[in-house]
This record gives sequence, C-alpha cells and structure tokens, in this order.
Amino acid sequence: MGITLSRYEAWGKTVERVPLLGPVVGPIWLELVPALLTSLMVQGVSGTVKQIGAQWWGIPPPPRPKSLPAAPATCEVSPAVENHEVPEDTVVVTKPTDDSCKNIVIIGGSVTGIAATLKIRFGCPLPANYRVIIIEKHTHMHYMFAFPRASVIPGFENELFVPYDRLFTTPAEGAVVHASATKLTHTHVELDRHVPGFGTKIPYEYLIYGAGARHPKPGCLSDEITKDDGINVLKGFQEKIVKSTKVLIIGGGAVGLELAAEIKEHYPEKTVTLVHSRPQYLQSYKYGLHEKSYAILNKFGVNQILGDRVVLPEGGFKDDGKMTITCTKQGREIESDLQILCTGMTPNSGLLAGLSPKSINPESKYVRIKDTMQIDDDEFPNIFAAGDVTDSTDIKTGVSAFAHAHLAIDNVVRMINGLAEGKERKDIELVHKDPVMPQILLYLGSSQGVAQVAHNKFLYTASSWFVRKFFSYNVNAGRAWEWANMPLTEATVNL
Repeated sequence: MGITLSRYEAWGKTVERVPLLGPVVGPIWLELVPALLTSLMVQGVSGTVKQIGAQWWGIPPPPRPKSLPAAPATCEVSPAVENHEVPEDTVVVTKPTDDSCKNIVIIGGSVTGIAATLKIRFGCPLPANYRVIIIEKHTHMHYMFAFPRASVIPGFENELFVPYDRLFTTPAEGAVVHASATKLTHTHVELDRHVPGFGTKIPYEYLIYGAGARHPKPGCLSDEITKDDGINVLKGFQEKIVKSTKVLIIGGGAVGLELAAEIKEHYPEKTVTLVHSRPQYLQSYKYGLHEKSYAILNKFGVNQILGDRVVLPEGGFKDDGKMTITCTKQGREIESDLQILCTGMTPNSGLLAGLSPKSINPESKYVRIKDTMQIDDDEFPNIFAAGDVTDSTDIKTGVSAFAHAHLAIDNVVRMINGLAEGKERKDIELVHKDPVMPQILLYLGSSQGVAQVAHNKFLYTASSWFVRKFFSYNVNAGRAWEWANMPLTEATVNL
C-alpha cells in the first residue's frame, strides 16, 4: 500500500503539469487521494466514511466548552492541593511509609516518568516490595504540546498544568517528590532540600534518567516551578504578540511552525516571518510533511525563509517591543518588534555526567545508551536513560520518549525477576530497542494540520482532511489528566 500511495503522489505531480487543467486538478489529486488512502489504512472503511460525512456537512472541530464537567463523586484530592497551597519547601504527593520497599527512582516527571508509570499500571506490574519514586522539581506536569497555541490564544492555560496528586493510588505504588536532584551516587540520589519521609537522600536499586532537554520558551518552561509561574509566561507571550506588529520566528521545527500558524490565523493583520536554517522543514520526516506544512503557512501569509540563518545579537534580543533590524547569514534584513527563538536543544545530562562521564557524548552532551536503554557504561547496569536526553537516532518527540520509558521499565522488571530467580545479571534476557518510527501531528491553526503516521511499518503523510478529527481547542490536553489519573473538571482544573 505504501508503494501505491507513492505512485498516486507521483501521478498527481504529473497531472499538475498538464496545461490549464493541471493546476486545478493536480492539487486536488495530491491532497484528496493520499488522505483517502491513509485514512482507509489507519482507521478502516467505517472510520473513513464517518469522516467523509463530517467533512461533507462541514462539521467543525469541537470548540472550547463553556464549562468543564462537574467533578464525579469519587474524585478526591489532597487538602493541600484542594486549598491551592503552593509548597514553600517540598511536597511528597503520596508518602510511602514502608521502609522495606526498594526504590526504582525516575529522574523527571514529564513524559518519561508518566510513560513508565502507565506501563506499570497497565501491563508491567512491579515485583513485590518495589515502588517507583519520581523526582520532579515542577509542582505540575507540563503539557507542553499545547504551549505554542496557549502562547497566542488565552483562556485555557490552566488546563495545561496537571497536578501529580493522584498519579499513584497507594503508597505501595510510589510517590512524586517535588525537589531537584543535585547529585547521583552508586546507591542514592541527593536532593536540594529535606523531604518528609526521605530526608535529603533517596536510595535506589534501579534508576531511570529522564531529565529531558531545555528548549527556548514558550516551547518549554524548564525554569517555571509552579503552575502560576507557567501560566504567567504563557500570558506574557500572549500580551507581547497582541502588542506586536511584525513577528520574527527563528527555527522551523514543530514549535516554530505551530506558533507561526497560530499567530497568523488569529492576527492576520500582523506580519509573521519564519526563518529556518535548513532547505526544508522537519527534515527527519518524509518530504511530504515539509510540502504540506509549507503550503498551509503560505496560505496563511507567513513569510517563509528557508536555507538561511539569523545572526543572533550578542547577548540575545532585547525583548523591549521596539522595532529592530535582524540580519541573516545571506544578507537579508528583517524588521520586527517581537523575536521568538524556537531553535536549539540542550540535554540535561550534567547530573548523570557527575556519576558516569563515560556515558556522556563529549560533543553533544547527550546520554549514550545501549539498545536495552541501559546507559553505555558497564559499571552501572542498573541505570537506564530515556527520552530527549538520550543520544539516540530516534527523533526527539513524545512518541519516542513513551517508547523509551516503556522499554526501560520493562527491562528493569526483567532484571529484578531474573535476579530473584538466581540468574546471573549477564544471563537475564532483556528486550532490545527497535528504531521508533518517526510520527508527529502538528496543529497549524484551529482547522489545519499535518501528520506523519505509521501503519504496518510504512510511513504516510497526511494533511488537514485526515488529522482534523484529532483537533481540540486545548490540543487534547485532557489525555494528560487521564495519564495523571485525575479527571479534568471544573473542580480540578485550577488545582
């Protein structure tokens, strides 16, 4: 079917070159036929027919509801969270009381921590007397997939920060510790503060390092510890965009593309310029994803400059709202009164480097891993790494982080069980990682989007016709609340 789809795309380009009729029929062919085939392969005949009906009768994506559902009677939260208390020192969301428990410590409560917890909950239960301890400095899980939209459109920021209060349902399952890890040793993690029930050190039998990477704001809010801090940053970007007349976005990755589309759709009178250093967007994906993204932004009226680099001013942009001229490597001069940097990723590997410098790539600073997700240092077979911090060929997305975390916790459990059965560590059969197929879904405004999806080990690109059914005003933030075992309701949304 992948060959068939490619042939149709090739035929469509041929049709497009036919005089007079080609420019009209070609684009329709290129859009409709691949989308129809992709839909049939991924969601079947029934799902495709339903979607055709929705498109035919013009059913739009679901709008933001006037109010969220009321809390169910079974929804209980801790008094501290219910009273909106921000901890002055630290909070253990669920404090284990059994000192005989052995700890599987996860550094980072974002996608890696959440994915490992979900794997344990739904398919890989821990052996007796083991529990998970997640060390996470943020008071709430950041649903960063929606940050580009929330930087432009107000009204749903509080839905993007999810409390960890119910991630673990019993003390035996584990805890989320709100603190920063300052040092790793062979046996324990040292914290930046005293934590009730633990002190300043947390011992571990196994450790999964999922500290992630730093991205520029608003794509990632690494330094914003509380929910209010994060919301204030998003609202700050909203205000800057409202006041601006000419916006310069530097970097055409997922965040840059989505941000450019959101700004231009909601403020069509503003000039939006997107500069990307490569000759195409999303170069790690199929070329069709670039073509579709470029076409959508072009329709919005975004000025797109590819294959050129912005010369960043020494000390960075002033961010004072004043009109300024920014130069590029090729000599272009771009006038703007708001500059948003959407490029660059710095792995948070320093903590692990102090314990295992051998496992750190000296050039990129990413964590070297084996295909079992163990760090590439035989001195530490009980330490794993997952997600954006890893030196992996997998594209750094939530899809990859989920796959890494699932494999890591699976192998941790295999090691525990194998040792309990009296096996030598070297004789324990672990699962080896396959490359994670590069999949992505981009929201390019409220009703446009592109995606790369996998089906039967083939990759397909699809645009708005296929991906629109996944649209929601908050970029499906409700799923993050489900991950955290907390319903998104009027009673919980402001916790």
